[in-house]
Amino acid sequence: MDADVLETLGKKFDWSAKSHSYLQLQSVASGPLVAEMGRLSRLAACLIEHVTNWMTLSQLLQDLFEFSRSLCVQWRQNKLSEVDAVEENLFLSDNTIEKTLPLLWRVLRSGMFSVLTILSASIGRLLCDSFVPKEDVPSSAIQTLQILRNMAFISSYFRLDTLSQYSFVYFTAVDIISQYPMFAEALLKQLRPTEIGVIPQHPLDRCLDTFFLNTAEHFIAVLNTQVAEDLVANAASPYLGSNAESNTFEAFEAAHSVMLAIMAVPRNVALAASRIEEYAERLFEV
Repeated sequence: MDADVLETLGKKFDWSAKSHSYLQLQSVASGPLVAEMGRLSRLAACLIEHVTNWMTLSQLLQDLFEFSRSLCVQWRQNKLSEVDAVEENLFLSDNTIEKTLPLLWRVLRSGMFSVLTILSASIGRLLCDSFVPKEDVPSSAIQTLQILRNMAFISSYFRLDTLSQYSFVYFTAVDIISQYPMFAEALLKQLRPTEIGVIPQHPLDRCLDTFFLNTAEHFIAVLNTQVAEDLVANAASPYLGSNAESNTFEAFEAAHSVMLAIMAVPRNVALAASRIEEYAERLFEV
């Protein structure tokens, strides 16, 4: 697909409706797999609700994780991922905006809905069912959040995090992990930005940073002060004064929210005292 996304004379990316990758996407989108994806995911959810072998469910989560990771990597490797949603009119051709890209997003959204349906059933088994080994519950919840993180470029584009099904999956996984502080710390170490202290140029990296900050906020109460500073406060710092840029506004809100959460925890009083002056200065600069 990336080879078919070409730069025009107007310095915009164009993905032609006559390109091989788009014609292939059209074929897939009109095929039975995509057309029946919703029904297939509901059938999978029904099977999950009745499965009696834990290893079957564990393997399903692993397969979903591998799928989501591959999807995230492939998205990064195409030029369209370099364009933030709020800047599409500036950097994409009219043909791409009006015809080719919408079909791609429609297929990705269908896939996201199907994954949410499956995760909703699996997280329900983790929450209510004794057939899941207790020692595997937090690691499975972590894998669930990792899947959502890998697909965050889709959910953020369509604001799918406002859906009740997404909220159920996300917050149930968060609640489970919150009961295991060591697992919460391990998760944040896995999700933290690659380079802490700078705002990345790539839209996907900013999207992943926002997911990290939003998720970290829910674990602040169970993290020790040093971890809260090293993993979270330092990652939030570069975004605190960034709201002038529309492509970082969500990260800006997440950064301020998580910083306030850190300073609100009584055991973080020393950290709050060391950060409050800088935080106030950054706040009044906005």
